[in-house]
Amino acid sequence: MLRKTLRRFVAITMITAIVLAFTGCGKKKDPAETPFFEKYSFELVDKDKTYELPLYFYSEDGSGNPIEIEGLEFIPHKMRYKFTNWNVTEPDADGNVILSYTYTAEATLEYRLPKTNTIEWYYNYSSNNPFAFDYYTGEIYRNTTVGNSSKTVINGVEQVEIEMQLTDVVWNGKTTRIAQISEYTFDGWKDPEEVEDEDGYYHFKTPISATTTTKIKMPKDYDGVMIAINKNGTTKEYFDKDYEKLLKYEELQKQAEETGKKSEEQVRIENDRKMVHKLIDSNDEERKDMKVEDYYVIKVSDIIK
Repeated sequence: MLRKTLRRFVAITMITAIVLAFTGCGKKKDPAETPFFEKYSFELVDKDKTYELPLYFYSEDGSGNPIEIEGLEFIPHKMRYKFTNWNVTEPDADGNVILSYTYTAEATLEYRLPKTNTIEWYYNYSSNNPFAFDYYTGEIYRNTTVGNSSKTVINGVEQVEIEMQLTDVVWNGKTTRIAQISEYTFDGWKDPEEVEDEDGYYHFKTPISATTTTKIKMPKDYDGVMIAINKNGTTKEYFDKDYEKLLKYEELQKQAEETGKKSEEQVRIENDRKMVHKLIDSNDEERKDMKVEDYYVIKVSDIIK
């Protein structure tokens, strides 16, 4: 039986949103003052429902590089997401509270492999997890993800120091500071169970599960936190696109080490990772293809009020 292990920690970002109700006073509202959420018809969903999203399984070598194994077939299974443990603390001396919630992610990894295979390989998966964004501006909050791996990641960048990541939400001339951190726990690979003895093939399956707890520090009366769930989950195309970006960035890092100077492209990528992106933004290369119908949205203010 081949040894299997989780090779790469997938950073998780989360999303929250808030709803502001305007009362009509006979005056037509300036479109520039319309909150992001009110511009679109997102599908609001129940926090207690279990959401099933596409999941992408793949094979990799001992260095974590995706590889093709002849005859290997992953049987499709979806990731099941369930939210629990909603809580808001009492205000601190500065009038801030901590909003916290947990979601579990569970699925089954199942595959068929020719018994003639002699290549050492590992299995892994890629998922597109829920994240928090802002009702007024549509901005995705910066997030620090701390996990049971060797890496701590902030917006895709590995960190040494661990602290909540800050986002300044500016709306109608007022700045609201939002801080966020997510604690991720992968439950580890279980020993695969042989499903049946098939002629010429191994057929195995194993459960996978992870738990993420997010904490968001915000003013006690702030109602702008929302959670987005991408209905598309993760596909091979989505994974390949991200992996291509990763390889390109690693190549640029190597060039910088050799020349002693970062290229303009590397600087641009690093600056982009520090940016605060909106959930949907036709002017943003990273978000221009996102659509309203891609998302389920949980209205957090309805839960914690």
